[in-house]
Amino acid sequence: MEVEMEGKRGWMYDSQTACSGILAFTNYHVIMNVIAPLTVFFILRKKRIHYLVFFYNLLLWFVVEDVGWFVINKMVYQTAPWQTTAASVASSIVPLALLYFIHKRGIVRDTRFDYILLPINFYIWFSYPWASPFDPNEPFSPRHNYCN
Repeated sequence: MEVEMEGKRGWMYDSQTACSGILAFTNYHVIMNVIAPLTVFFILRKKRIHYLVFFYNLLLWFVVEDVGWFVINKMVYQTAPWQTTAASVASSIVPLALLYFIHKRGIVRDTRFDYILLPINFYIWFSYPWASPFDPNEPFSPRHNYCN
């Protein structure tokens, strides 16, 4: 859904959504970033979980959502103006570091979704053969209809 809302140029560039004044977020991004932890909490609410597990699941949600936009738009992850090498490193290292701390503390949890980190990290660092660099001058064609 976010791919449709944000558009091919990303970051709600072509929308009428106003900038929020909070970092570089639009009002849409602020609302989305409130919905994400509520969603993760709702999914995990019936289980008693460690705060590290909650934080890991929330981070995994954001990383998958972020990289998913690039996969669907067939763009190289590190070429968009809002992505940096630091973001790539953080998206790769922080989830793995949290997994390490969770394992070291002996916290028992569902590990089925951990495997998504393999293709996600592969795409972050090796997407050039399948994707093209971000192009801010790519023509934008509004739909001009109500989809009916």
